[in-house]
Amino acid sequence: MADIIELRFPFSGLVANLNKKLGDSVKKGEIIASLTRTTLQSELDRQLAEYEKVRADFEIFALQNPDPSDDISKYQKTARQAQLNASVKDVEIAKAKLDLVDLVCPCNAAVLSTGGILQGIYITPSANPVTLLDSDSLRFQIEVGSHDAPFFASERKAVITIGAQDKKVHAISKPAAITLLSKAPYFTYLVDIIPDDFLDILPGMEGSIEFSDL
Repeated sequence: MADIIELRFPFSGLVANLNKKLGDSVKKGEIIASLTRTTLQSELDRQLAEYEKVRADFEIFALQNPDPSDDISKYQKTARQAQLNASVKDVEIAKAKLDLVDLVCPCNAAVLSTGGILQGIYITPSANPVTLLDSDSLRFQIEVGSHDAPFFASERKAVITIGAQDKKVHAISKPAAITLLSKAPYFTYLVDIIPDDFLDILPGMEGSIEFSDL
């Protein structure tokens, strides 16, 4: 099995590019889709221009008042410094928003759905999630009862035999975790078994597991 994750743009916008489609593999850090940058780039440019203006005003005041001694001059310098600091933050926020127009894959994955995203359409985060299968989370999983749970309280070495392939793979089991479906007194636990080698192992495959110290 593997984890299914959903990616969403943090805000609405017009789709500029869709780089992946259903079934495509995606590497960690790759851009899956992008929104248009025009408006947010203009906002960043505006904030940069405002920053230059505020900084120039601050520098002029500093040259005219190299060593302010009276209270009014000191307060004026503090006010200008505060405006400059706020302008820096405005630029940082505008830059951060611009960076969010790219939907970046957080892991190695396969695309299960692009959420109806198409180049040129206007989308909203709630209506257009991109669904991925997290390839880095591939694992086998078994369910055990309370009587077997103590054995899986720590990592165990195992050998997995993949069904039709009759391929044997060494693996490590992770500590058991109680399931949300458990009800006292019949608690059940899930144990994840991580193969050392994922070559030719796909989600949905079944296999038999032998633990070396069972």
